[in-house]
Amino acid sequence: MSPTLTRWLQGQRSQGCALAMLLCLSCLAFGGEPASKETQLKAAFLYNFTKFVEWSPQSFADAESPIVIGVLGSGALSDELENAVLDRKINGRAIHVKRVPGLAGARSVHLLFVGASEDAALGEIREALKGANVLTVGESEAFARSGGVITFVIEAGKMRFDINMTAAAQAAVKISAQLQKLARSVRK
Repeated sequence: MSPTLTRWLQGQRSQGCALAMLLCLSCLAFGGEPASKETQLKAAFLYNFTKFVEWSPQSFADAESPIVIGVLGSGALSDELENAVLDRKINGRAIHVKRVPGLAGARSVHLLFVGASEDAALGEIREALKGANVLTVGESEAFARSGGVITFVIEAGKMRFDINMTAAAQAAVKISAQLQKLARSVRK
């Protein structure tokens, strides 16, 4: 078997495993569990989202540049996410987690998690990211209404997510059909 075909098959197997893991995570209940369980699930989801999203080549300085996941408004999630991505790579790219203290750094990431604590600033966040190639992920209804791309929702004690494909197109990120199939809803 050719090395190219072998790498492709390994990538497909890896994506299949990631998809299965994402599906399992979406089924885990945490209703009565401590908040850290929810934080762990969100970190795992964020890491796995990066496997099923394509950014434009211009959003990276070069072929070796890492995928940067920014967190706005949740220190606990930053810590958990750093543990989740430690020594992992996606398509040959390392993954870095960056705490984003303000809007100035929001455009320098590929995926930006916006905590519910930032709901009052959603209009400013949206303006700051206009024209940026940034996948936004949030956790509140206000975030979803303001044009966020992926929104975490709790349904029957389980972590789920909704996808806004119009917002994804505006951010110039491509979300795979596999990830769309796992979403609770996909808005076009």
